[in-house]
Amino acid sequence: MITGQRLLSTYPGTKVRIACKTCGASWQFDKAALLDRFGDMGLASLRTELARGKGCTKGQSVELYDLCGAYYVDLWTPPGGM
Repeated sequence: MITGQRLLSTYPGTKVRIACKTCGASWQFDKAALLDRFGDMGLASLRTELARGKGCTKGQSVELYDLCGAYYVDLWTPPGGM
């Protein structure tokens, strides 16, 4: 885990919602099931694991313009706060 990384246990609510700015996909996971499977994993690492598990091939890309765009819906505030 990366030092200072926010942990899964701190995610608000009982469902973990992820969407992708790149491909438009979206997924929802049960937080308790994720804790059982992955433990109290850092959210940055978990996001990559979950997207890869759903078929994302960009999660491990090192190309700056070819990165996975997955983000946590409940933790993201659009620019301008809208």
